[in-house]
Amino acid sequence: MKIKVPTSAVEIGMFVDSMEGSWWLNPFWKSSFLIASQKDLKRLTSSNIAWVVIDDSRGVGFKKGTAHGCGDPAGAQAGPNAGRPRSAAPYSHTISETS
Repeated sequence: MKIKVPTSAVEIGMFVDSMEGSWWLNPFWKSSFLIASQKDLKRLTSSNIAWVVIDDSRGVGFKKGTAHGCGDPAGAQAGPNAGRPRSAAPYSHTISETS
């Protein structure tokens, strides 16, 4: 399942399917890749990329209740896809980051 998460919630072992923002901001050669090391994770989290779409069928999935301040995927409909028919969304869930 593809899930949109803030880059602060990304962990080693997650597969990044795509990144939001300009490709100029992308610190990697590809737009989809596995976060395989602490170096990869640091490069992503220190970039200007705010959100990524992860694919939990190709890597570690998002864990509800992690220490990253992200809410429950079930409550994600309050995000940018609220009120949209599910078929119109390009990914299954959006995880919102709380302050």
